[in-house]
Amino acid sequence: MVVTYAGLLEKLGVKVYVFKSGELKDLGSPFRSLTETEKRVYEEMVREIFSLFKERVLMHRGEKLSDLDEVFSGRPFTATRALQLGLIDEIGTLDDAVRVARELAGLPDTAPVRRLSPPKPGLLQILLGELKSSRMLSPSYEILAMWPPPVTTSLPVSRGP
Repeated sequence: MVVTYAGLLEKLGVKVYVFKSGELKDLGSPFRSLTETEKRVYEEMVREIFSLFKERVLMHRGEKLSDLDEVFSGRPFTATRALQLGLIDEIGTLDDAVRVARELAGLPDTAPVRRLSPPKPGLLQILLGELKSSRMLSPSYEILAMWPPPVTTSLPVSRGP
């Protein structure tokens, strides 16, 4: 989903100038409408991400799935329906997830937990897109401790034994 504010900014008399080194360097800019080329790029990205999602779901959950057409329909599921379809193994709370994570990590029940939340955006960030503040530019040690971030591109994956 791409939201544009071009009409609103025009009504307010705000002009946005973009200087870029390539045609798609400001892909998805909220300051103008998408071009046909940009729409094709986004559609290609969605197809590629869906293909990767489908491959990984089949690889890791394939034998547990009950209705492939519904699973890959693109619709959202309630936890109960996801359980029925075999997409998840159980329904639980955040505390249940923390307990299981501690068990998998071999940590005691008393191991401390710190919940991380992204900074809340201000009105200008919501209206004009992601404005960078010094706080947002400096990753916390918790974020750095989780480095590298999860992989979102197609990489060779071991199929296991």
